[in-house]
Amino acid sequence: PTKAPTKAPTNSPTSATNGACQEELLGRFFFKLKNGTFVPISKNCRWLDAQGPSKKNRICAMTQSRNGFEPANKVCLATCKTCDGSNQETPSPTPAPSKRTPTCDETPSRKFVLRVNASGNNVFKSCRWLSTSKSSKIERICGETVPSNTASSVTAIAREVCRSTCKTCPS
Repeated sequence: PTKAPTKAPTNSPTSATNGACQEELLGRFFFKLKNGTFVPISKNCRWLDAQGPSKKNRICAMTQSRNGFEPANKVCLATCKTCDGSNQETPSPTPAPSKRTPTCDETPSRKFVLRVNASGNNVFKSCRWLSTSKSSKIERICGETVPSNTASSVTAIAREVCRSTCKTCPS
């Protein structure tokens, strides 16, 4: 992760941090329906973070989910400032993190990148899909640090998104 915001994009995706709050920059959220259809359009947290304050606040206030994509305020926790379940500004200075152990709750509809297809597009799967897979498949997918068919670093991997299923909860 980068220590401070950068003016130019970094070479690989990083995690955004707001105090003890983290989000996956490639984490996808429901943005809107494609004009005249019921086809959902999703965006990632990196895109949201680059928007102006007014647009960012409007998107973070949305609560609708669609086709397994949660609203931005449940995916882009640092960008929407919703780590504690609210949409409040972080107080300054930020208090020291508590010694409390983070929970290992996972949202069944949360998506991770399974692989990159032949067209170069990410193939997303949900934690629900992974949790209902055979144990050998869960073990293989949870063990991956980079999705299949890609050499780049992607942060929306199963072991980071589906921590309970992958048994990768912080201890």
